[in-house]
Amino acid sequence: MNDARKKRLGRPPKADKRVSLNLRVSPDLRARLVALAEANRSSITEQVECLVEHAIKDDRNRVASLTSAEKQLQLTDHPLFDQYENWKELFHAFGPHITGIALVMCSAMAFASITSNEWSRDAVKRTRRLPAKQAGETTNMSQLEKLDEFLKNSSTAKWWGCLDNAYVFGQVANAARWVLQEIAPEGDPSEVPTPPRGIPPDFAVLYMREFGDTAGTQIMTSLTADTETGSLLRFIRACLGNDVIARLKCRLSSDDPSPAGATSNRS
Repeated sequence: MNDARKKRLGRPPKADKRVSLNLRVSPDLRARLVALAEANRSSITEQVECLVEHAIKDDRNRVASLTSAEKQLQLTDHPLFDQYENWKELFHAFGPHITGIALVMCSAMAFASITSNEWSRDAVKRTRRLPAKQAGETTNMSQLEKLDEFLKNSSTAKWWGCLDNAYVFGQVANAARWVLQEIAPEGDPSEVPTPPRGIPPDFAVLYMREFGDTAGTQIMTSLTADTETGSLLRFIRACLGNDVIARLKCRLSSDDPSPAGATSNRS
């Protein structure tokens, strides 16, 4: 009898036969997998397979739940794809509206910072060779544009800050306020919606009115906490610098830590 036609001994192969997947992981990750498998009373292989399946399912769900704008930007041939790649982490963390507002505010605040710095930092020293002008003299647009260009080209630093100069920071804050004011939806923001059931309405209204101030206080408190914080807050701390963090700690420890009270105390 031909060997090829001999009946194979043993069980017939299954269509869904498991295949091996060689995977090298760190000792710490293996220890965590072992602990997870023991907690779920499964083998390490079964636990890894379960985690992979969940990851694939979550990724499918994420793609299915993308907004129409994000779906459009997923196309690699879209002209805005590169910009989406730059900001997608911000997009996923905070959503499209906060991302758009943040980028508009950043653009306006950066422009205000650059311009106000150029016109104030060492401006007298940089323009000492220009003819002096007296108050009340007329200035046409051409002269203004030439002075602006001169101040821009004579700037001594690419990235002047705004947290060490009250005038510059005031211009930056004005830019942020203007953006928020113009982008706001129609309606009275002080009007609180009908509160949910299960809580006294008067207390609910007071609670709902403080969401903005509470959010600001919580973020600032977390930012100035001496305990370990997340990577985002650590990055923010590094950007602001130790002097600013110390300033925030001092102000938050005052009798009235609310933003409105802090502003009135400093005015």
